[in-house]
Amino acid sequence: MPSDLRDHFPSEDKKVLLQTKDEAVAMRRLNFELQKWDAEFADIRARRHLTDEDRAVAVWEHYEARLLSLSAII
Repeated sequence: MPSDLRDHFPSEDKKVLLQTKDEAVAMRRLNFELQKWDAEFADIRARRHLTDEDRAVAVWEHYEARLLSLSAII
């Protein structure tokens, strides 16, 4: 588990069953799993660094959602 992402996961370990006793198959499956984990870690890191445009979109979406919820009350 990357040290900078430990707060995002319930434990420091990430485990997966490869469902094989064949070492060659296990290595292929392990490489596939590692690629998935790397993509997941990169996605989490990317979401931590918001641009000004990301913030503006988030604020606008929140504003619109709030207006819709208020209009449902009235």
